[in-house]
Amino acid sequence: MAGVFISYRRGDGGWAGRLRDHVQLRFGDSLVWQDVDDIKLGEDFSKEIQKAIKTSDAALVVIGPYWQKAGLKRLKNPGDAVRMEIAESLKSKAVVIPVLVGGAVMPQARVLPASIAKLVKLNAALIYDTDFARGASILIDQLQQIVRATGKTEPLSALQDRLVEMESQYFSLIEDHPDRALAVAQQAKTLLDEQMPRYPHDVYLQLMRGYFLKNEAMAQRDVGNPDGFKKSLDESERVFRTMMVEGKRHLASAYNGMGSVELLHERFSEALEWIDHALELIPDYQAALQDRQTAVQYLKKVRR
Repeated sequence: MAGVFISYRRGDGGWAGRLRDHVQLRFGDSLVWQDVDDIKLGEDFSKEIQKAIKTSDAALVVIGPYWQKAGLKRLKNPGDAVRMEIAESLKSKAVVIPVLVGGAVMPQARVLPASIAKLVKLNAALIYDTDFARGASILIDQLQQIVRATGKTEPLSALQDRLVEMESQYFSLIEDHPDRALAVAQQAKTLLDEQMPRYPHDVYLQLMRGYFLKNEAMAQRDVGNPDGFKKSLDESERVFRTMMVEGKRHLASAYNGMGSVELLHERFSEALEWIDHALELIPDYQAALQDRQTAVQYLKKVRR
């Protein structure tokens, strides 16, 4: 089952990949579908896409600079994969959300085939490169109301306790019984995939996802599966890197917030220190750059 289907042009794959990392961090592997990783060799491309769309709650149409340029010409071809994805999504039960990235704007209906012209009437999510994590977070808040979780709901505290028990069980097995440890790690991943859509902003669950992927990699290595080891370890790294990006944004926002408070106290030097801490983390953080300009202007007036 794919809770979220992501449609994109290969030329915009960098943005689509970043978006998938943020969405997958919240909803897990089984509820996010992106063809570059999810179609196995030898499978019928169009049939697999149609099947994924039919089981999706939301379809994200990533529109970037490449989509606007070469992509618009390719949409004239009835056999174009992206055209088919969008048309199928618009006919399905999925909520279709255009996602504008890389400075792209919504195309005009007149340049699109009739089968997908409805796309331009839909409310789009706008994600800026300068604060990608924040834009993705706003989109995820919308998806939380759309994506259906699977399995029986577990209270958050009970779920966390269960994961701790599974981690303890894993480490008791990994040295002498890596195959059984692998099964425990995979069970934990399945549990997280089922439950995370109910708690998409719980940082502890996100961490546990990263750690169980790392644990799965260790077990794959110990049972002699180097491909499985690499795949799981790469996924674990993506989880932690995505969390670092989001954590940096939250910390920068807190620093800048302290700077704003100091501005209101008219402690301009202190405000500048906090704002500069924010800019050390995110140099192109627009809110902090604006607040810094304000702080500098006030300091100049005070020193005259």
